[in-house]
Amino acid sequence: MKLRFFALLLAFAFLLAACGESGENSELSIPSKAESSTETSETVQRKDMITFGEQKYEVLGVNVEPDAEGVYIYTRDGAEAYAAEGDYTDYAVVNTAVVAIGVRPMIPANGYVVRIVGKQPAETIALGTRSTYKSAPEYIPERYVRFGDTIVEVGYKNTTRTVEVTGFVFDGGWYADSTCGNIWGLEIAVDKDGKVVTVNPSSLETSGNTPIPEDGYVLSVGAGTTLERMLRTVKVGDTAEFVEQPQVYTAKRYALGAKNEAKADSIVQYNRAYGDKTPAAERVTEVVVDKDGTVIGVYANSTGNTEIPEGGYVLVASGTAMDSPASVAKIGTKVGLESTYAFWLIENPASVAERCQNDLVAMSESYSEAEKTLTHIDFAAAKAVLQDAAATVASFGSDPTEESLLTAMEQLENARVLLIPCLTLQNREAWVTIGELNYDGSYLLHYTDEADVEYAVKFAKRMGLNTLIIDNCMFGYAAYPSEVEGMVMLPELNGFDIVGAFAHACKLEGMRLIIMVNGFSTAPASKTYPEEHFTNLYKDCLMVSKKGNTVDATGGMTLEPSEPAVQAFNLAIAKELATKYDIAGMQVDYIRYPLPIYYQVNNYEDFGYDSPVAEAFEEACGRDPKTLSITTELWGVWCSYRRDVISNYAKMFYEAVKEVDSSLEVSFTCFADYDDRQKYVYQDVEKWAENGYADAIYTMIYGSTTEYQRDYAEETAVIADYAGYRLGVGMYVRATEESIIEQLYMPYEFLSEGPSCFTLRYIATCGYDDAIRDAFRLQATPKGQGEMTTKAAFDFLRTRVEQLEFLYPDEPWLETLETQLLWAESDTDSAECLEMLLDEMEFESKTLADALAKDFAYALRFVS
Repeated sequence: MKLRFFALLLAFAFLLAACGESGENSELSIPSKAESSTETSETVQRKDMITFGEQKYEVLGVNVEPDAEGVYIYTRDGAEAYAAEGDYTDYAVVNTAVVAIGVRPMIPANGYVVRIVGKQPAETIALGTRSTYKSAPEYIPERYVRFGDTIVEVGYKNTTRTVEVTGFVFDGGWYADSTCGNIWGLEIAVDKDGKVVTVNPSSLETSGNTPIPEDGYVLSVGAGTTLERMLRTVKVGDTAEFVEQPQVYTAKRYALGAKNEAKADSIVQYNRAYGDKTPAAERVTEVVVDKDGTVIGVYANSTGNTEIPEGGYVLVASGTAMDSPASVAKIGTKVGLESTYAFWLIENPASVAERCQNDLVAMSESYSEAEKTLTHIDFAAAKAVLQDAAATVASFGSDPTEESLLTAMEQLENARVLLIPCLTLQNREAWVTIGELNYDGSYLLHYTDEADVEYAVKFAKRMGLNTLIIDNCMFGYAAYPSEVEGMVMLPELNGFDIVGAFAHACKLEGMRLIIMVNGFSTAPASKTYPEEHFTNLYKDCLMVSKKGNTVDATGGMTLEPSEPAVQAFNLAIAKELATKYDIAGMQVDYIRYPLPIYYQVNNYEDFGYDSPVAEAFEEACGRDPKTLSITTELWGVWCSYRRDVISNYAKMFYEAVKEVDSSLEVSFTCFADYDDRQKYVYQDVEKWAENGYADAIYTMIYGSTTEYQRDYAEETAVIADYAGYRLGVGMYVRATEESIIEQLYMPYEFLSEGPSCFTLRYIATCGYDDAIRDAFRLQATPKGQGEMTTKAAFDFLRTRVEQLEFLYPDEPWLETLETQLLWAESDTDSAECLEMLLDEMEFESKTLADALAKDFAYALRFVS
């Protein structure tokens, strides 16, 4: 029985070999007669096949001219044969996706073209259709790391690793000297010579925080992903290469989580079957696609209610999926739906050419607008680059070359940067958070030794910053060895003086350092502190709410501002810091009462009760403030008492620091909203500035849009009449890069000395490092540097005059002004000379006159 079965099996195999596979239902094409006549059981070869979606097709030739109807493939090596005329349709394929359809599209350097001659397939082949071919050229992404034959596409650079299946690279542009991620990832460190020096597997205690080699980088991929499995054989000593090269063809695939129904942490497609608009949302990314599959809108931080185009759709990304499409999709990007479960974001020569043309128009308009408003750009350089780009774009014709597309992309990128206003006279500051509480209550320390601090300061300098503001405390503990009774150093620091390390590193790098202290010492209420800690030493001086609570809405407890012992304690800290460290200034944060716990009229719970100020109020007004309602006539008086407490302490702090060192700049942070300051936390900063006990006020605006930032900047601009004025720019608020760049230049508009970024770490972790570098590409000198600042102010004005001469070559006063600036700079009272020149300037153009008047007023803020 076994022998009969074996004989039948052999006969069946022979029959198959002799006849081949055929028939209408076969997935394979019928072989040609020539092939059939020469095939034998000994010479049968596997057919060269390609797939489109679920269908398979036989490839009749590679890089040859077609001689029959069917499927042919072309790579860059077959350009000559590819030029043949005929009846066919071509499909360019990159990264297994169809990325272009037509007649003789450019052959991708990182893919191939499928030519179907004669009758086309019954099934539709569209952009995004999946195509596989075993002999396809190696797919080369725009940005990748190669280990031998293994290529890992890099989706993000200097961005905290997420769950997305892509590579994350960290180099000298990262804010820290290690990756600072979680343990759920494989990390490979490569030195400047391209050698692997560390392989850090996931799930270990050291995982996710791999040191970044000097002039090298770290590749980080998520645990459990295909990328991690691909890289498991990489070892120390292997060679690696990090490559960044623009491509005219790109294809990136994304999963679709649902259609017309919300799904968390996913990308959802909404079309008109859902309704006219997308659903309202707290914060999502939306990519609007028209009926032709072209992106016509990209909205980061959208709140939904976006109109759905007729015949098109909107891709809505939420939660952990938000950054994925936002980092790739641009106006003009093509979108291909592979299936109901996946889509592709596609760039091809046609979309790149169209974007170059559109960008050229937009940038030319931006240049014209800059000419009208006389923003601070190098007009001559920007115009020259735009003219070069215009010539390149004009050369595209109907069939642009890859070289012309790549050249235009580079020229337009250069033009984009040149059109960003940049000041060489500006305070560019950032707050530095030295530690944070983890969700489990443990301490996360950002700086534990001198190397951490030195790296952070060098990072700040690379970003173009010139001033850092560092906390003196964290979690209620001192970040330096203090001799003030009640100031206990954080045990986890093991004696490391963070403040001293920053003072030393900033001096070496030529950076200004400001030490920031809490107005009234604060500590998390969830912790237990040693007996010698201020929370125990002054346990009877804690701030108390109307209902007797000593813990505010944020979980903190704060010392009562009106207690003389508390004032003396905090002033002692300020004097110690001003004496001990070589710094540029002292800043007071949280110089206010906490926000109320409850705001309801019948349940209003704020702070300041059972205190000296409450006793003073009761003695003067005959009412215990606890008995007051916010609608009571005396409520405003009670608020004014607490407002005076804060103002009096601001004056005391100012005088105490100036007594130690009169050259130190004393500044205060404040809420941006006037009503909030006056009604809820009692910060009368205008009074402090006007009365002369504030050298600078920092308004913590942190706007997610340019409009929001401008509204509050305009509201608080009156401060600039009396004191230094800095605008707080939030690096965590999910603003667009364009908005962040506008916010960094906005201080000039309101005669503010500059922006202060919250925080240094967020610049990198929230992905704004490129925007900061572009906006701060020229070195700037801050206020308070003596003769250096004065010289920088005159250099700023001279450069400005030279830039304007390009636009106004017939204004004789501009040439005269250059000479007069030399005279003014040499005078002993440069400020007075500048004011004199400002009064004497006469220009035919009012726009020019107004612009220079503002420039002079701005420079005077630094010279005077």
